[in-house]
Amino acid sequence: MKARHALCILALIGLIAFAGGCTRMNRAQQGAALGTAAGAAVGGLATNSWEGAAIGGAVGLGGGYIIGNEMDKANRYKYYRRPYNAPPPRRY
Repeated sequence: MKARHALCILALIGLIAFAGGCTRMNRAQQGAALGTAAGAAVGGLATNSWEGAAIGGAVGLGGGYIIGNEMDKANRYKYYRRPYNAPPPRRY
């Protein structure tokens, strides 16, 4: 059992290092990848079944994408000082 936990933690660290190094991905994509890996690892360890890993991966995918997307929106707002889909200001 300890070997299985160690293997899962090692695989999670490897996935985080691999997915975190993808510089061409935006934060939503990075969050989805890392959330999937973390959710699958936690779900698999918590339930000791592949069903738990699949459910954990799906929840992690959604949560990671939402958090990464909000980080992208905040970054766009920081640079452009308005929301991404807001109309340009009027000039008189």
